[in-house]
Amino acid sequence: MDLPEPPPIISVYNDSPAQVHRTASRSVFDDLSMTDIGNIIAIAGNDKCVDCGTDRPEWASLGFGAMVCLECAGYHRSLGVHISLVRSLKMDSWSITQKNKLLKGGNRKFSQHLEAKGKTTNLSKKIEL
Repeated sequence: MDLPEPPPIISVYNDSPAQVHRTASRSVFDDLSMTDIGNIIAIAGNDKCVDCGTDRPEWASLGFGAMVCLECAGYHRSLGVHISLVRSLKMDSWSITQKNKLLKGGNRKFSQHLEAKGKTTNLSKKIEL
């Protein structure tokens, strides 16, 4: 009995979304190193939760590149991943793209962007869902 030939290995950098999806695996994700975490926390404003001001947040909102505390991460999760996707700096794995978004973002940049639009990040008065 002849076995079918395995499919060719396709680079995750290929332009075809279908091919990227088929080849996406744990290997394209990695844990953040302590150096990565230190660099992310060192970004202006990232030493406090962007939403409530709690010291030393360990979660990040991927869409906004902003740091949040555990309590606010739970709130973000309750909104659904279509609104806000959060991950732990220490417990979750990150793609290179996600890591780069964190390194380019930051709480101060995000807060300044919202303030320019007349909005706030303050979740000290959270809305009940």
